[in-house]
Amino acid sequence: MKSIVNRYIFFKTLKLALFFLVSIFIIFVVIDFSYHGSKLFVTSNVSFNTIFQYYLNTFFVNLKIFLPLTYMLAMMKVLTDMNVHNELVALRTSGISTSKIFAPFLYLAIIFCVLSYINLEKIYPNALTFKDTFKEKYLKINKKNKKMNLPNVIYLDDSSRLVYQKYNKEKKELFDVFLIKSSNDIWHAKYLNIETFPLVGKYVDQFLKTDSTFIKQNSFEEYTFKDIKFDFEDIKQVFLAYETKSISDLFKDKFLKKIPFNKEKAEISTQFYNKLFSPLIFFIIAISIFPPLLMFSRNISIFFISFFSLFGFVIFFMIIDSSIILSENNVIPSIFCISFPYLLSFSIFFKKFIKIL
Repeated sequence: MKSIVNRYIFFKTLKLALFFLVSIFIIFVVIDFSYHGSKLFVTSNVSFNTIFQYYLNTFFVNLKIFLPLTYMLAMMKVLTDMNVHNELVALRTSGISTSKIFAPFLYLAIIFCVLSYINLEKIYPNALTFKDTFKEKYLKINKKNKKMNLPNVIYLDDSSRLVYQKYNKEKKELFDVFLIKSSNDIWHAKYLNIETFPLVGKYVDQFLKTDSTFIKQNSFEEYTFKDIKFDFEDIKQVFLAYETKSISDLFKDKFLKKIPFNKEKAEISTQFYNKLFSPLIFFIIAISIFPPLLMFSRNISIFFISFFSLFGFVIFFMIIDSSIILSENNVIPSIFCISFPYLLSFSIFFKKFIKIL
């Protein structure tokens, strides 16, 4: 009896969650396409295949919001139907405990939490990069690089440094580059291609220090820097915004690499803890939605429970966004700032949840 009920609740909630997920995404695509459609076909002349890839990647980028929302809606729908049709009363009177009724929702929360971690680690980074590149290329929407306010520096193994103004993703080259070999030897290149070795620079000048003054010693229209060596796979991470990095890459940046700038450290910590804590929202949804919809009362207001649930969902993500801003600007330590909304929500709803078990 119990296993039959658990399977019924589990699969009904899962089907509704998938239905809501597809429905919400279709609505999102229709709205987004109606806004950008003219640019895509009239101005950019982009292929249907590229548009399909764009919206597919957009789906995985927004999954961190869509999936919790659809889980909440599905859970509300299942519990509301069971409450209205007195199925919950029948289950309780037949000897099935509250914890047994809650178990299917907990299993789904665990599954969705694991899927969220997999998405953030494996799919989300490439999906966000593709989405941003597509917008820059076809929709002419330039996402401001937060790291541009900091010195763009690559630290090489021989203690020299590459300081550059910006990086061109399509051409795989740096613009306005300074190679600081020592305090007395500095090279400047207008363009430096970093896709192949040895690196080739265009419009290169060498400056040597004599008597406290730097003097241009040599000029080259094209120059091969044979002494610059680095692992391109590691260097590629430098040009990625921290938001586009996976949890494991952020972990390496935070704990295994030496970052010289405090603001950059704060941004790394913010994105790391944000991605680490964000999938836990499924458990907060489960323990917050379950108690009020389990009440046995003729005066239960499904409308107000649904309204405050959706309102609370929006407010929660607004608080998360505010926490990210405070954390990135180093106002509050990242781990406390990012974890606070989750810990506060869990402590509030867990007390009510424990009472009904």
